[in-house]
Amino acid sequence: MRTFVTSEKMIDYPVPQLTPEKKRAAPAFVLRLQVTKSADRAGTEYAFLVARNLKIPLESFTVSYEYTYLDPETDEHRQASGEIRYADADINRSNFIVCRINDTNTVLSNGFQVRVTEAAAEDGTEYVYGDGDFLADTENDRALRYSYAGENAPSSKSGERDGPKKEKKAKKPGSRLAHTLVALAAVLAGLLVACLLVFAVFFGFHYVMYNYLMPEADALVVAGRQDLAEDYVDRYLANNYFFRMYRDEVTETVGRLSDEGRHNEAYAVSKNAPFVSLTKQVAAKALEAALERKDYREAYAYAASLDGEYANLVARSAAAHLTDGDGSEWNEEAASVALKADDGEVSDLVAHDLALWYWNRGEKAHARAAVGRITDEGLRAEWEELFRQEEFAAVLATKDTAYILAYLDAHENVPERDGFLAEYRGKRYDEFVEAGEWRKAFAYAAEYGFDTAELVNDPSIVREALGEAYFLQSPAQMRRYHAETVSAADMIVSVQNGKVSWVDGGKVLSVSGAVSVSAGEYVTSILLNDGTVRAYANRAAGNPLTVSSVFENGFIAGAQKLQDVVAMSSGERHTAYLHADGTVTVIGDNEYGQADTARWTDIVAVAAGRRFTAGLCSDGTIVACGSNAAGQCEVGGYRNAVDIRACSQSIVVLFRDGTLAVAGDRSMGLADAEDLYDVEEIRARQTSVIARLKDGTFRMCGGPAEGSNGSVAEWRDVMDFAVGDGFVCRQSVSGSVYSNGENVPVNP
Repeated sequence: MRTFVTSEKMIDYPVPQLTPEKKRAAPAFVLRLQVTKSADRAGTEYAFLVARNLKIPLESFTVSYEYTYLDPETDEHRQASGEIRYADADINRSNFIVCRINDTNTVLSNGFQVRVTEAAAEDGTEYVYGDGDFLADTENDRALRYSYAGENAPSSKSGERDGPKKEKKAKKPGSRLAHTLVALAAVLAGLLVACLLVFAVFFGFHYVMYNYLMPEADALVVAGRQDLAEDYVDRYLANNYFFRMYRDEVTETVGRLSDEGRHNEAYAVSKNAPFVSLTKQVAAKALEAALERKDYREAYAYAASLDGEYANLVARSAAAHLTDGDGSEWNEEAASVALKADDGEVSDLVAHDLALWYWNRGEKAHARAAVGRITDEGLRAEWEELFRQEEFAAVLATKDTAYILAYLDAHENVPERDGFLAEYRGKRYDEFVEAGEWRKAFAYAAEYGFDTAELVNDPSIVREALGEAYFLQSPAQMRRYHAETVSAADMIVSVQNGKVSWVDGGKVLSVSGAVSVSAGEYVTSILLNDGTVRAYANRAAGNPLTVSSVFENGFIAGAQKLQDVVAMSSGERHTAYLHADGTVTVIGDNEYGQADTARWTDIVAVAAGRRFTAGLCSDGTIVACGSNAAGQCEVGGYRNAVDIRACSQSIVVLFRDGTLAVAGDRSMGLADAEDLYDVEEIRARQTSVIARLKDGTFRMCGGPAEGSNGSVAEWRDVMDFAVGDGFVCRQSVSGSVYSNGENVPVNP
């Protein structure tokens, strides 16, 4: 709305309002009407405020108005009406729209009405409002408000009071002499009382203030802040009658004791009073007396109550008397006081002499303490170098390699430190190797670059330190680590001196350049020393004249494409191949997801069973995929594993401590494997597991693989061993293969 100037008269009128239901949904309605009549009566402005609903974008709206006015020519009441349509794009810029109508007519009181009768939204919705949509006139009524700019409200004047002034009463005449005498007597009595009162107030005030403030001063003295206590009494009790008496008494007592040479008593009296200046005077006299007696400790104690120069004076005096007589005896009291001097040259000289005195007596700790007081950098550096040499010699004398290395790591300023570090790191590495702490040895070698080729060539060491050692091997070393020279399914395959042999129709066939073999239910895989694989259908047994199935041909073709293979494990209709980089490839059937190993990394061993595959991670954990019919894939909770093998529906886990666990099917005696200990190596298939113990003996748990031809407990001279389908077999050091059990095939 506009602002009206002082020449205008402004009247607010009520306007018809929509019913509450209509008003909530209305896109626009008139909220207020203001009629402004100019002072010169040249015209009238009708300004009405339209409120709009911000949730409904308007296309247009129409305002109808009518009012009653007085015709100046006929002096009659007349009606005026009209409509205004608003379709300006700016109507959506604000939630209030000011509309104006100018007319020369003069509106009568309550004679102007304005309302929004129709509106159109931008989405095409139209709104129409009739008389029934508005409240009755009686509900719209409200008192009119008039305001006249520039007019002042009447104000009251301040001035004379109403009514006549009161007249003063006349005094009665009396005797002036009598009045004078009475007044004089009163004055004299008042003076006497005042004198007595002043006297009582003076002494009473001083007494009260003294007894009230002195405890505060005494508390500061007890707290060791005599300086604050003196400042306190100077501020608040300097002119106190009773305090002056107390001060004079203390001063007299201290002076008398000092004159009598009783300095300790004088000092004690002054120290317990709020007079630090007096205490300093006593301390200065006591200090001089102590120096005459060469009692440096007492002198320095008094100097502590004085300025720093007094302390230096005592220290310098003590420095001149470090030795007594011919200098053979050290005056420790004088030295301890002299070391407290602020004079750098004095304190450095005393500290050096004292350090040398202690050093010659073998008291190294005291010598270090004395050197710690030396401020001259050159002199101190000479002592520090001497200490370092002495300390390092003591460290080397311990012959504790770990302690020596820790010292070298913490002290970078040891002469020829790099040479010592290299020497003792090498000794530390050798200690780990000699103690058989392979994990520490490999970790130390990885940190400091020692050659571990000799260690990784030993399979027992690699297994003990699996995570640190395995991936330090070359691919050729990995293949030797995983090599299995005899394997069995429904046939027996063996390798000796790089040649693989098996029996087909009574003939021994062979393939050269082999490192390891893995016999499956349908296909046998042979790992060559270059990391490639050759696969053969079991029934063909390497004979090209025997026709293979489509499954076997696809399997064989896929295996021939593999590179960098270091280990293999054959399941029922699939084989898992471990690569040197820790990844796994599975060839064969994937009906149950047993080949879903694409995301596996850091794998150091594989095991394939009936429709499932498992992998051993370098951190000792296990992953598995494929069929979980017997729970064999639920191996996520195992830790510290060093090898895994697969039965038909089981995973046998060998732990670092030489114990076993069986996940999945535990029937037919497989669960008995968990009672074994000191296990060094395992083989498994179907429902059987064979364990080689650390003492070289063998134990077997599980199904009926052993027959009448002997027990594994009687095995001797064994290079490798395997479990077949209903039988067991072993390969001797000479390369010969022996088997026993039911349905034993011909040995190669």
